[in-house]
Amino acid sequence: MASLDELGHGTHVSGMAAGTPDKNANLLGQAQGTATGMAPPAHIASYKVCSPSSCTDSNSIKGFDQAITYGVDLVQISLGKPNVEYHSSGIVFGSYAALRQGILTVNSAGNDGPTESILDNDVPWILHVGAAIIHRRVTTLYFKEGTLNGEDLSGKIVLCGVGRNTVISKAKIVKKAEGAGIVWLNSPLHGNILIAAPYDIPAVLVSYNDAMKILDYFSIDKKPTGTISFRGTDMRNGGILKPDVIAPGVNILSAYNLQMGPKNTKKKSGSSWIRAHPWLRHTSPPANIFAIGAGHIDPSAANDPGLLYNASAEDYIPYLFSLKGYTSKEVKIIVNRPINCKEKKAADELNYPAIQVYLGATGAPMKTVKRTVTNFGEANYTYTATVVEPSRVKVEAKPKTLQFKSIGEEQSFVVELNLTAKKASEKDKVMEGRLKWVSGTNCHRIFCNKVR
Repeated sequence: MASLDELGHGTHVSGMAAGTPDKNANLLGQAQGTATGMAPPAHIASYKVCSPSSCTDSNSIKGFDQAITYGVDLVQISLGKPNVEYHSSGIVFGSYAALRQGILTVNSAGNDGPTESILDNDVPWILHVGAAIIHRRVTTLYFKEGTLNGEDLSGKIVLCGVGRNTVISKAKIVKKAEGAGIVWLNSPLHGNILIAAPYDIPAVLVSYNDAMKILDYFSIDKKPTGTISFRGTDMRNGGILKPDVIAPGVNILSAYNLQMGPKNTKKKSGSSWIRAHPWLRHTSPPANIFAIGAGHIDPSAANDPGLLYNASAEDYIPYLFSLKGYTSKEVKIIVNRPINCKEKKAADELNYPAIQVYLGATGAPMKTVKRTVTNFGEANYTYTATVVEPSRVKVEAKPKTLQFKSIGEEQSFVVELNLTAKKASEKDKVMEGRLKWVSGTNCHRIFCNKVR
């Protein structure tokens, strides 16, 4: 399959990752300024695994194989299929093969939110990134594709709801039918979030509230004139918190395929770059941990991590055997070698920088979990635990201090969680807390979730 970008997705993502600075970037006069990728000196090895009509597992696996052979440091793949078992997902065992070579895989959280528990490929060795909005609004916005076969659209403005096909293909259908323009009606899930897309036909996006007014108007007068990201946590992974982090993803200006529109700098939206959907709204209460994970990516803090929660590829094998329905047959497919179950390790036993436990109606009233951290900060550093407890849960870290004498040294601690009240209101079914390891200017958080 030729590596030519036929949809613009890969070019746009690549531009954000390693695009060189463009001092005069804009989209038709909007979002003017200097645009640059996160790491302009980086080299991108691009592997095309999708055609305009499909993304096969075999191509995804081949892409991972090529990336591993080439020796990349990181794989970014923005693909996923809903309700696919891990042993049937090329991305899952492709990313595991990459992990065995020390390569991290980053995947988008997906774009069909805000429904919870529907992330694709939500295994713990993939870093899942959800999406957040930025304070940028484009006044002329567009929509996704519908089917207009056999319709006479000559000189007409088409009224469309949100669909699952690409905005580009929908625009081509309307344009081919000689339509004069499009009005895209936002869905309840998208609400008032307005997401830009590259159109070469006049189009406008309206919020869900305005869409309802338009539809009401049409229903009254037959001849009228003239409010997106997946959330965790999917219980099939045993209760591991997803997404891991979020990043800006609505109306992001980046490079684009020259053949896809009027200019080679475009705005797009989605968790692929990283995508945003309407689950973080200006008027909404603070998003919960299932929407934002550990919160926004902080590049400066990432360069000085301080404490790391390490895990190897082998650590995930006992975890896979703990999942419902996973035997040696299924695990063999994922890890690509014969394997027998020697032990099982529940999701909350993984050395993951988040803790999610079930207390009360779905579990015991007390839970103890263990974590091990590695010092990648400075030698002779002492960290002290501070806790923000979830409602109705007593949380205690033991020991309360971690003393590191050298870089690379490991220290372990346990976290005890005790349910302090038997009855819970509906809003207390899921409660959040924070455990912070603090030393001077460094602060390292671990998220504690209690689910009743």
